[in-house]
Amino acid sequence: MVLTLSAHLLQRGVDVQIANLCDGRSGSRVILRSAERAGIGVHEITCLGRADITAVRSLADFVRKGNFSIIHSHGYKPDIYAYAASGKGIARIATCHNWPGRGAKMSFYRWLDKMALRYFDRVAAVSGGVKNEAERSGINRFRLCTIHNGVDFANFARVSADDVKRCRSALAIKDKVKLVLAVGRLAPEKGYSYLIEAAARVVARHPGAVFAILGDGTQKDVLEAQIKKAGLENNFRLPGQSDEVNFFLAAADVFVMPSINEGMPMALLEAMAAGKPIVASRVGEIPAILDDGVSGWLVPPADSHVLSEKIISFLETPKLAQILARNGRQTALARFSAGAMADEYIKLYKAASWK
Repeated sequence: MVLTLSAHLLQRGVDVQIANLCDGRSGSRVILRSAERAGIGVHEITCLGRADITAVRSLADFVRKGNFSIIHSHGYKPDIYAYAASGKGIARIATCHNWPGRGAKMSFYRWLDKMALRYFDRVAAVSGGVKNEAERSGINRFRLCTIHNGVDFANFARVSADDVKRCRSALAIKDKVKLVLAVGRLAPEKGYSYLIEAAARVVARHPGAVFAILGDGTQKDVLEAQIKKAGLENNFRLPGQSDEVNFFLAAADVFVMPSINEGMPMALLEAMAAGKPIVASRVGEIPAILDDGVSGWLVPPADSHVLSEKIISFLETPKLAQILARNGRQTALARFSAGAMADEYIKLYKAASWK
């Protein structure tokens, strides 16, 4: 979402630079490559651990030397660092995507983020549900607004047959093999353990089907062990994060989002824009985006049995899959464009600058 927004802001004459808090993982390289293609400047700031004072100082130095008038953060860690690094005269903007994660540690980080956001000039929530939670946490409702995520549809018009072939080759699967794709961090709240359980049922009926999850995260070793235990090594791929999600979506036959916690997921909007049949959990803002039985299937979270049934239904009834996929794309085109998102953020920037 950050790259899409930045590219469209740049097109509208806004001087945009990305300060990327990186820990050396592959995701940082993905951001760099994507930003370079879009002509967006990226300044990498090494950030080790949850609290890195050196990173705060580096960010503050970058903001000061860049003479920026606005700092716009996304996520609990960037929010806290942006608050600590920005001085007087700089408008603070934050986008709240969600507050995922469980356990005492993540509860503390959520609390800390919400405390920091009370001192931001404007806070944009990606959905009504996230906005309501932000208001309940004590963030001034007059500084809150809702701005939906948006998709750059041009990215999906540029996909060629060679791009699809290359992505399938990268996953070591042939042209006619059925590919079920998920995109997102390898984290507990994404529900991928249930996808692996569902995959076992799907493969029992369709032995050649292949599942792939594009993303990196802390659960990779756990998921790999589960895949091995289920005997799915030949049917599952964990290729890591990619800056070619649009190409992989074009190569997929079905898109799945088995999350147990979501805000307004960009990956879902991108799958709709790509015209893919979708099976997604009935959580967060997903039911407000995806109309069950019209533009995709909604399933109960943490229910691998129903998840497998809906995946199988798409694999075995391609005409139905095509109809729902077409409806989903029309919904995305009508409601979730990147241009409209960028225009709303420009209004927000102006309002914050006039404080």
